[in-house]
Amino acid sequence: MSERTPHDSSFESHSDLLPHRFEYLWQDAASGYSKPTKMPAPEYIEHLMTWVQSNIDNESTFPSRIGVPFPKHFPSTVRQLFKRLYRVYAHIYCHHYQVIVHLGLEPHLNTSFKHYVLFIDEHGLEKGGGKDYWGPLGDLVESMLKSE
Repeated sequence: MSERTPHDSSFESHSDLLPHRFEYLWQDAASGYSKPTKMPAPEYIEHLMTWVQSNIDNESTFPSRIGVPFPKHFPSTVRQLFKRLYRVYAHIYCHHYQVIVHLGLEPHLNTSFKHYVLFIDEHGLEKGGGKDYWGPLGDLVESMLKSE
């Protein structure tokens, strides 16, 4: 893929980067999915958002009181949380970008994603994965990081 960004007129979507047979596999033993389970994107995203919320609301993982230490598993939990949330951005950019543009929401999506990317970059959450970490949005992420 060439250097395209959402601000370029040549950028329409990344739908060519994800095969139409792309599968969403949800796995979370706590919610009854001990093995990766195939499901449609909306169902996957609903499970994901529920999982994110339950983690954020869990005081033993995200303590809200001053002086309460974060658990040892906190960094790995945050990495997994951000990794899974990335899949939502990838899905939107790869399958719904033209609708986002049509609705005039492109600046909001791009700003949200850029903040997400900069947070991950600032805190090293990609754990040395570099461009490979970002999969189909690697070039877009690279251009966002260069513009900072």
